[in-house]
Amino acid sequence: MAGEDPTYITWIKAKPCERCGWHAGCEAHHIRVEGLGMRAHDLETIPLCKSCHGQRTRFVGWWTPRTGVWETADIYAWEEGKAAHYNRLFDLEQMRGFPA
Repeated sequence: MAGEDPTYITWIKAKPCERCGWHAGCEAHHIRVEGLGMRAHDLETIPLCKSCHGQRTRFVGWWTPRTGVWETADIYAWEEGKAAHYNRLFDLEQMRGFPA
C-alpha cells in the first residue's frame, strides 16, 4: 500500500513518547489525515505512548497536569517539526549503519 514504511514504523515505535517521555510500547501517531479513512504517509509520524496518543486522537490538544490546562496552540506545527526531526534522525542512523 502506498505510504507505508514498516521499517520506519518499527523504528518510531522503539522511541520514547514525544509528549511524556514514556519508554515502553509507543505507538506511531500519524500527524495528519488525508481524507475519510485515509492516513498520512508513515514518514509523517511521531512516537506517542498509548495515553498521549489517545488524548491526541480524541482531542485537538494535550492535557497538561502541571498547569491544569489544555494546550492547543500550534499543535500541528509542533507535530510537523517533530516528524521532520525523526525523518532526519532515521536517515542519519541508516547511513551510519545503525539498526532500525
